[in-house]
Amino acid sequence: GLTAAVDVGLLGGGRARDEAVAKLSALVDNNGVAYGLRCDPGNRPDVTLLEATLGSALVELDAMPLYADRGYDSRRNRGVCLAHGLADRIFRRRCKTVRRTNARRIVVEHTFAWLGRYRRLLHCFEATSETFTAYALLAAGNLLSRRFFSDSAFAPTG
Repeated sequence: GLTAAVDVGLLGGGRARDEAVAKLSALVDNNGVAYGLRCDPGNRPDVTLLEATLGSALVELDAMPLYADRGYDSRRNRGVCLAHGLADRIFRRRCKTVRRTNARRIVVEHTFAWLGRYRRLLHCFEATSETFTAYALLAAGNLLSRRFFSDSAFAPTG
């Protein structure tokens, strides 16, 4: 069955103190397909970003388990999962992390690694977060087209 994983990656930041840093929250399925992306300022804690990230989903999420790391562990976020009809699989802060539990979440980490290859996303040149999110969605679409249509049957001829 389908599962969803959510996590936050820091993109768009530089080494200087005065450069803007953006947190890109991604909601992906077990194949790495991005269901939703959301950009927030880098100084917001992860625990406050789950509801907005689920609200950015482009498709209806029903009866899926949602895997998230310890940064999302709170009673409020568990209630948000319940309100969206998701089975929460948010890791507890006090539990030991093992390889088996992280196996479901590794897909979202791979998505951030793939998005990190786009230079436009590595430094935040945009004035608004909506523009940055639009570039991230374009990059995610490009990744999907390369991943699923790289077969010779779909390659352009000529």
